[in-house]
Amino acid sequence: MQELLQELLCDSSEFRTWWPEHEVQRIQEGHKAFDHPEAGRLIFEHLTFQVYDTPNLKVTVYTPVEGTETPAKINQLLREWEGASLP
Repeated sequence: MQELLQELLCDSSEFRTWWPEHEVQRIQEGHKAFDHPEAGRLIFEHLTFQVYDTPNLKVTVYTPVEGTETPAKINQLLREWEGASLP
């Protein structure tokens, strides 16, 4: 999460303005599993954030769970996708 926060602070003037106001609330966290047709089961941690005065605005961040096969599977899928997108 710290990496994402730093990236948003560096790249977004709007985020730099909003972040100090602390109007973003974390509302849900946990694990979620997806069954990918090629990679099989992928397990992620997720955090969902909601803007305090805009309940319809939510952002969910999914992070591969360390200690599972998910990080390696994601890397393999990315390598395959990058290879497929080359001319």
